[in-house]
Amino acid sequence: ALLVWDWPRREAVQLLRGHTRWINDCSINPEGVMVASSAPDGLMVWDIVESKAFSLEGHVKQVTACAFSPTGAILASGSKDETVKLWDMSSREQFKTLRGHDEPVQALSFHGDQLASAGRDRTIRIWGIPDGELRGVFRKHQSGVLCLAWTPQSGSILSGSLDHLARSWPLSELGRKKELPGHNASIRGCAFTPDCAKLVTASRDYTLRSWDPVSGDHLQSFQGHEGAVQALDISLDGTRLLSGSTDGTLRLWDLKSGRCLLRIEAHSDPVTCASFGPGGLLFSGARDKTLRGWHPESGEEQITLAGHEGWVRTCCPLPDERRWVTGSYDHTLRIWDLETETSQVLLEGHSGAVTAALSLDEKRLLSGSVDNSLRIWDVNTGSCLVVLEGHESAVAGAARGRDRLYSICIDGFLLTWDLDGKLLERRAIGVPLDSVAEFDGLLALGDRQGGLWILEPPPS
Repeated sequence: ALLVWDWPRREAVQLLRGHTRWINDCSINPEGVMVASSAPDGLMVWDIVESKAFSLEGHVKQVTACAFSPTGAILASGSKDETVKLWDMSSREQFKTLRGHDEPVQALSFHGDQLASAGRDRTIRIWGIPDGELRGVFRKHQSGVLCLAWTPQSGSILSGSLDHLARSWPLSELGRKKELPGHNASIRGCAFTPDCAKLVTASRDYTLRSWDPVSGDHLQSFQGHEGAVQALDISLDGTRLLSGSTDGTLRLWDLKSGRCLLRIEAHSDPVTCASFGPGGLLFSGARDKTLRGWHPESGEEQITLAGHEGWVRTCCPLPDERRWVTGSYDHTLRIWDLETETSQVLLEGHSGAVTAALSLDEKRLLSGSVDNSLRIWDVNTGSCLVVLEGHESAVAGAARGRDRLYSICIDGFLLTWDLDGKLLERRAIGVPLDSVAEFDGLLALGDRQGGLWILEPPPS
């Protein structure tokens, strides 16, 4: 049963009976005339004035939490079925199911157009209302989260957990995020054109797509590969696009028309990285453990760099364009002299496959690995200068901004570092990530479900 209290007199003035089992949670609407209650036998809403109730049916397991929105127009409910449901109070109909938790939902709390949900899975998820867009996920508790409360200024949310800790989670870093649907498989690469007029993505659905990064409009599709597109690069003048695929081919495209200019049977194994090089050369790395350079018009092989004992997973030029970097599944990076086609420097230290490599300046190189770490190296001596620790799963990609470094991992976190490797921010995106690109503070993230996320810088 529910008791309604006259708070100034500290007296119970009304008894509401209807549930047959214990009540897990209750919430009163802003007008103070309706009460929602959640219990093992379901979700009920009471009219206090009339002492009447109705049930809302939709969850398939015990209802554990409920909360009215600030206007009272929406009721949210959480359940052991691991979902959050949104109900329209005028029609008494369910209009949205929010999925993401992988254990029972324990707590709900509204603030403005945001809903926070917490669960036994140790996460707190922030949703946009009424669209149900996932805006962020926080993970730090070591046990299930039982309760939530927003701070009065709405700058953060508080949580209490079975790990005996209360935590405060700042929301200011969420910035503005939008998802661009289009691909139906993992986005393996993304890149901005030099003028930021276009964003291009490569996907396991065999296609590439170009987008307007400001409006989010889909501009063009590039079709022709007969396998997953694993890699892409954009020329410095922004007119050409290079792509590599598991079909073993390298393709050169006109970025404006979408026409394929050149198709190269590059490797007998899947291509895993691709890049424009000096003199217009086209570079591709593959599972055959080599990096190869190709003539941009004839498609003839010009350079072969062999020495790794595992797949070549990533590659990038150094600023002098005379030397090239490769990262491999053999846990190492190599720096090559393009003129002699020899490995000059071997970089050893990672304990897992190298998944990302990018030049920081004339002397330093950044790498990321499935060993959960990033490293900054001296490109002349091959010595490791700094180990960047903060990820709790494999590093999937990295990008450089004007004065920041960004790295992503497969458990859905985006980490921000300064150029010396100091961790500045750890941000939960909430979905497994596969690729990242940056342009003047604007971030593009590709996830493993085919979603493309555009993150604008938070307000200063």
